[in-house]
Amino acid sequence: PDLDLHQYGATAGGAILKDRLFYFAAFERLRKTDENDVAITPAVASAVRAAGFRLETGKLPYDETAFNVLLRLDWVQSQASRFTLRYLYSGEEDGNAVRWGGLVAKSAGAERRTADRTLTLSHQFVGERFVNEAKLMRSRRSSTLDSLDADGTVFVEILGAASFGTQRL
Repeated sequence: PDLDLHQYGATAGGAILKDRLFYFAAFERLRKTDENDVAITPAVASAVRAAGFRLETGKLPYDETAFNVLLRLDWVQSQASRFTLRYLYSGEEDGNAVRWGGLVAKSAGAERRTADRTLTLSHQFVGERFVNEAKLMRSRRSSTLDSLDADGTVFVEILGAASFGTQRL
């Protein structure tokens, strides 16, 4: 199959206030276009289309993407005390989350979208004989699973010949 893959990222960091306030930022991106081969026979595909279902066969593309960002601030209050503020975002989309291909039409598959967001504030105190760290964290995840069946039809499985229509999940 044809595969198109792009993956890149970058980081930056440094001092905002000398010896006191520092920043760090990083991001990463992945974009992948791949394809699955739907090998439902022409006779079965014709019968399915004649029954009113939309059915594509052959090599069909799908996309996967991922995007990650990290932002961080460090404030050095003293040699013994440091505050850190950190934000993390991670998002993914997968057009082949519920697998399709072979005798399974694209319409029987599903696409997943996930996003994670996390904000963390921490304080680290270093004494002569101990280290104390306190953290506050807020995290949220959103996730959806969407059918690839544009028509929203029923799911049909013809054993050994074809599966198509809105996936059962």
